[in-house]
Formats: sequence, structure tokens, C-alpha cells
Amino acid sequence: MLYEAEGGADGEGERAGETGFAATHAAIATRLSQDDVMAIARREGWPAKYRKRDGGFGVSELWIEGVR
Repeated sequence: MLYEAEGGADGEGERAGETGFAATHAAIATRLSQDDVMAIARREGWPAKYRKRDGGFGVSELWIEGVR
């Protein structure tokens, strides 16, 4: 399973046995602004943060199942 990490760290993963869940992520492009994406996350109660990946590009991470 994947979990949000504190601050600027990458997400964390662990083997969870037979839970019926899988560690899954998706990269989705949008024409929305970063502010609009974060507003959706706040409205839905999803943890979210902006991250730079290896200094090359930025991503908005949304954890749509929440936190552990």
C-alpha cells in the first residue's frame, strides 16, 4: 500500500498482505491551474501537495483515499 509522507518526502509503501487493496498511482494531465487542483483536493478532503521531481518537473500529488 502507498501512503503520503510528511513534508517534501516521497510517498511510503509497505506490504499489507491480503487487504483487497493495491498500491496504484496515475499521472493525469489537466488544463486546470495548480490552485484549481488544490482547491478540489481541499473541497474533497484529500491530502495534497506540490512536489518537484528530480528538479525537472512539478506534480500535484492528491491522495484520494486519505491518510493512514
